[in-house]
Amino acid sequence: MHKKTMSNITDSIKKIKDLSIELREENALIVVEGKNDQRSLEELGFTNIRPIAGKPQHIFLNELLTENSPIVILTDLDKEGIKQYARIYAYAERNGLRVDMRLRKVIAKLPVRQIEGLSRYLERLER
Repeated sequence: MHKKTMSNITDSIKKIKDLSIELREENALIVVEGKNDQRSLEELGFTNIRPIAGKPQHIFLNELLTENSPIVILTDLDKEGIKQYARIYAYAERNGLRVDMRLRKVIAKLPVRQIEGLSRYLERLER
């Protein structure tokens, strides 16, 4: 792997670890698509994770209105995940919810497109 690329990935790993601490301290709510995404993030030290799966979207979105903490929307980075992200983000903005995009931006720089594969990917890199 090219030195610059490896350096960027190393920076991303550090940022993800730092953000796991910051977001935990802020009690940020992390929105993911499903249970496997939740498990992957828990393995990385993230907490307060809520999967969308299993609930009608309108009910899930209405539940977000009770949040006082920042919301991190971590849907997959594939076509469907990006659509879900846009819907949730628009809803949050319309309703005055604070959306924290830092973690999504860091993950978007990695070759991982599915959140459920993030912990495995980072684990392999750290060996």
